[in-house]
Amino acid sequence: MKMVCEVKGAARVVTTVSNDPAVLGSQVRQVPGVGQPFWMWLTLPAGTLMGADFTGAPVVSSDAAVNAAAIQAMLDSPPSQDVLIWA
Repeated sequence: MKMVCEVKGAARVVTTVSNDPAVLGSQVRQVPGVGQPFWMWLTLPAGTLMGADFTGAPVVSSDAAVNAAAIQAMLDSPPSQDVLIWA
């Protein structure tokens, strides 16, 4: 699974170790961290990510169950990849 989030002020693609939303609900508290927006997809096209529009993106909560629900919602109805800016 691929997560797009801001790390040190730049959009980054992070490959997750698990595809289980329950596990990822805890992991997103570390990267990108509580209060940070993120997007999640099963796959992304190859390329160099230059940026992302996080308008409307879920924000990481300190509650793992809330994060897991947000991740599950993105798996059930993937957001448009139009929010991603590629080189």
